[in-house]
Amino acid sequence: MSLRGFLDGCVKPSDQETLSLLYRMGYTRVLIPAGLNLEYRKASIKILRRSTIKARTRKSARSQIEETLRKDKPDIIAVEPETVDVARYAATHKKVSLIRVTPGMERIVDESTAILLRQKGYGALEVTLNYMLEPSYRAWRYLYFTLRRAAGYSIPIVFSSCARTPSMAWHPYHIAGIGSILGIPPEKVLAWLSNSYQRLFPEGDRPEHA
Repeated sequence: MSLRGFLDGCVKPSDQETLSLLYRMGYTRVLIPAGLNLEYRKASIKILRRSTIKARTRKSARSQIEETLRKDKPDIIAVEPETVDVARYAATHKKVSLIRVTPGMERIVDESTAILLRQKGYGALEVTLNYMLEPSYRAWRYLYFTLRRAAGYSIPIVFSSCARTPSMAWHPYHIAGIGSILGIPPEKVLAWLSNSYQRLFPEGDRPEHA
């Protein structure tokens, strides 16, 4: 596989240096917070805006989604569910492209989520790598169960570094190496990094700048 064309699902850079490094690592698309006022001077990386909401109930998720659509007008909406019910709701919502899996919520990576995303026709799970900056048993457990369950149920994964500085960026081969330690073939991890972008939008509804 060519080391080019990867996606970082969440970057919060304070300057151009982080984006430049990501491009040299092979990333060609990044998602940044909708409120972050940053433009990359080169056309080598495509930047999309994302909004992330955190919810414990369907009512809360629904109202936050409506508000962010009205105020932020993001390219991508991600939901960080605090309950299984909200995860199910996010998997069916037409405006939600990403479901962020957090430590302690690995149980949402199951057959029901896989079925709901397939029925919708798009959407992916988000795995955040910044937990590994201070590795612990909980962080390894999070990655182990999330990645292995996603592979078992054929659920697309988007990896997010949440990098603010170059030192927080993750090389695709490093991510593949961690996957290999956890029993996920490196080619599977690299395929997630390069192909899951296609699952973020309904067919024919991708933003022009994407």
